[in-house]
Amino acid sequence: MLSSQIIKGEETYYIANQEKNYSTYHFVKSEYSIRSFQIFVVNMINFEKIKSSIPKTFSRRPKQDFTDIYVLGIENFDKTQLMENEKKIIENYIIEINKYRAFYNLSVIEDREFIEKNFLHYIDNEKDLCLYMLCPDKN
Repeated sequence: MLSSQIIKGEETYYIANQEKNYSTYHFVKSEYSIRSFQIFVVNMINFEKIKSSIPKTFSRRPKQDFTDIYVLGIENFDKTQLMENEKKIIENYIIEINKYRAFYNLSVIEDREFIEKNFLHYIDNEKDLCLYMLCPDKN
């Protein structure tokens, strides 16, 4: 008999760094052993709004194509002008995601270019989530 493990959880960290403050958020809602993911990078100003809208979007239909969402909020982040220290924060966050996923025997993607093209999204606000998530129509 096959059984699927139902996993649901959230965790948030606020990090004060000498160069730039940032926050991380991980949301998971999975009924599958395979857990695909998406990564969103946002300005810290919109971090809490985006963080609070993710569980709401996940609880509605249609069902999402992925189970794990990682959000990185960076202080004074401007997606049109990535600074070197922001690139480093993003790179380190991806490394930490891969460490977490490896520890829990989840798929790990080491190819940075592949991650950036398929899983990493720079967004401005919570409405932009619907560019990457299945959002219900608001008819």
